[in-house]
Amino acid sequence: MRQLWPVFRMALRATAWKSTPDTPTQSLSGFVLWLVLALAAAASLQFVLAETGARFSPQGLTSEGGLLAVTSLVAALFVRGDGRATFLSANLAITVIVSAVFGVAFVTGPMLWPPIAGWARTFWLPLLAVYLAWNIVALFALLNSVDPRTFKRQLARATGLVVASLLAFALFPNYPVFIDSRFNAATANAWEYARSTLFSTGATNADEANAPRIDAALVELNQPALLEHAIARLAPQTKGKTDIYAIGIAGWSQENVFVRELNGAFESVLQTLPIEGRSLRLINNRDSVNASPVATRQNFATAVRALGRIMDKDEDVLLLFVTSHGYKSGIILWLPGVVSAVLSPIDVASVLEREGIKNRVVIVSACHSGVFVGPLADENSVVLTASDADSVSFGCSNEREWTYFGDAFFNHSLKPGTDLEGAFANASKLISEWEARDGLSSSKPTAHFGAVLTEKLTGIYKRGAAEEASPQELRPETAGMAPALP
Repeated sequence: MRQLWPVFRMALRATAWKSTPDTPTQSLSGFVLWLVLALAAAASLQFVLAETGARFSPQGLTSEGGLLAVTSLVAALFVRGDGRATFLSANLAITVIVSAVFGVAFVTGPMLWPPIAGWARTFWLPLLAVYLAWNIVALFALLNSVDPRTFKRQLARATGLVVASLLAFALFPNYPVFIDSRFNAATANAWEYARSTLFSTGATNADEANAPRIDAALVELNQPALLEHAIARLAPQTKGKTDIYAIGIAGWSQENVFVRELNGAFESVLQTLPIEGRSLRLINNRDSVNASPVATRQNFATAVRALGRIMDKDEDVLLLFVTSHGYKSGIILWLPGVVSAVLSPIDVASVLEREGIKNRVVIVSACHSGVFVGPLADENSVVLTASDADSVSFGCSNEREWTYFGDAFFNHSLKPGTDLEGAFANASKLISEWEARDGLSSSKPTAHFGAVLTEKLTGIYKRGAAEEASPQELRPETAGMAPALP
């Protein structure tokens, strides 16, 4: 253990781009101990980055250990024998330090600045370049400590080591230590990605790679006109009657399941609540970017403001449905090159309160969506979420029509004559069955039913049920069939 601190201090100096004049001597047993510590640090970082309820993978732990061993073997080729063990141990110590810094940044970053997640996704390539440049200089300082050479030779050696390590990382068939709903075995590493690309019958990857670049400036210029056109088509408020206006948000552009879920959700709601002619959709999707307003925080606020001017705020109800990926800081709004933001629970609550919209049904289909319950729950609100604040929800893959929550709630439970409470109870039961079947952690769907709004909606459900002739329930493909599992 006495050998650890001198090597750690040497690594710490290297992270600040400083060499260590009197380098410590490291034994083989010390190197093995640093290898174990680096493996523990890498696994811990993956645990922090993984979604709540991620499954531990022994194969992933073995894979991560093998990757560290391979990259250490590659690094050993760049150092002479007498300083090799010390250099390799200090290099592993740098891995421990970097893992700790990234883990802390991931936990605290979104709390200090919510948009950081989307910002990091947008600028990931420049950030990677900065990290690699920093790593080259850190290795330069480390190499100077154990094996001094001329500046040009040392810089070339440090650069070569980074390139060789990246190549080893790309070629080694590694898997994650903790597997969550985002894991796709077909793209787990370069080997699996190549195999899935070569033998896939679809053209998803090629389509994405060859898709034309979105003109962000033009999209921004088009937003006022698109919003104005969508708002102008809304039906007017009916005096003496409770009208329901709806805003739908599909926030994440990279998977079409969110657009499909938004469209399907509104079709389902029409069977129970009268939103026909009174709905707006904000969609982040490449295919509709020139036809529909995109989902941004500004467009959301503008849409709510417009509805606030149309609605009778004492009589009418706003239904807000949001489907996307989510963090504990809120819902991600993402369209590459155009939108990168987080719509937080405080954002939603403050916009609704500013416009004086007190009667609201808020439905959020996303991981950690339970964070929306607290800021929005009161006697005039119904809030339904796909998960609680600490859990993830499932079914966000591109080939699906619905997420688990959307399928269970809108597709199978919200039928003519069914109220939101009954639909949510049935959906929660279905989701539990599906998660148990698939070996997934419980998403814990969460709900708040404000007594005043719940009572207000009762008459609307009954009227909707009386007017419904039930033609859609007798469709050949659904009549007499039990709900299918997703």
